[in-house]
Amino acid sequence: MADIEIINLKKVYTGGKVAVENFNLTIDGGEFVVLLGPTGAGKTAVLRTLCGLDEVSGGEIKLNGEVINESLPKDRNMAVLFKSVGLYPYLNVYDNLAFGLKMRKMPRAAIEQRVYFVAKLLGIGNILGKKPKALSALERVKVSIGRAVMRQSKLILIDDPLSGFDDNLKTELKNEILKVQQRLKVNVLYSTKDAAEALTLADRIVYMEEGKIVQVGTPVEIYTRPATVAEALYVGTPKINLIEGKISEREGKNYFAFAGGEMETDKRTCSRAYLAVRPENVVAGGQFKATASAKEQIAEDKFLTEFTFENDSKTYLALTETKLEGEVSLSFNDVLFFDAKTELAL
Repeated sequence: MADIEIINLKKVYTGGKVAVENFNLTIDGGEFVVLLGPTGAGKTAVLRTLCGLDEVSGGEIKLNGEVINESLPKDRNMAVLFKSVGLYPYLNVYDNLAFGLKMRKMPRAAIEQRVYFVAKLLGIGNILGKKPKALSALERVKVSIGRAVMRQSKLILIDDPLSGFDDNLKTELKNEILKVQQRLKVNVLYSTKDAAEALTLADRIVYMEEGKIVQVGTPVEIYTRPATVAEALYVGTPKINLIEGKISEREGKNYFAFAGGEMETDKRTCSRAYLAVRPENVVAGGQFKATASAKEQIAEDKFLTEFTFENDSKTYLALTETKLEGEVSLSFNDVLFFDAKTELAL
């Protein structure tokens, strides 16, 4: 039996706006699952519905096999970390951490033991007497994480906690969140619109668009085998190259033909198709003739280069170990193909 089962979840808001539809997911065994997608994809609606802040419009939410659709938020054994839910400004850090357990009438000694355990885990034992206004941004988020794990819940829901912070602070906070999740072996459902964040944090990623799941997979699967053109473009920096052409059959084999040449493929024939290749999979040397212009040196042995094909007005990107200029020959590794009409993977 899975810890959390979400079956055909649907959420419709006043006015008929469908925020989530046909959402199915199982979370178990201390997984870190990330909801990824653009603004309006339905990520926050999923979290709010799971924890009981919003009513379920359809489907079932099961915790340890029990349907909890009608359960009050306090009875769902879920902890939440939402940006909109701040710390109590009039309470010090100790009392902010202890507040939820005090409301549940837990014995004082048990509360104190739990507070000091969480404080040690997060490295905030030296600020327990401080009020929120005296804390740094990093300390405030650490305390918020601490409040979320105080209950020893089956599931922690975290909604886009790192937006607005600089890169150094983001890295530090990601490490803290992972450390806590791995130490406590707790299930986490985490929402973000930052693809790089999702790729570094998740055991599995749920990519969403317009309230629906597009693909569920490991970070490697989401990055290397996206299900749609939009997903392929959303995940990865620099963006994936989309080279338009067509797939035709000739003498029993299929070939993708485009402005730069042609290559054999095992994909079905398609009158309008995209060859998708990530910049790091564009390799110097090969059968495709192009014109290259170095754009910038990213690292000692990494050059970002723009390249074009004759009779193709689009510009593409390569991330190579050598600087490319002028007339060059290229080849592609780990290519994907999409139907240009449906924008679905072939």
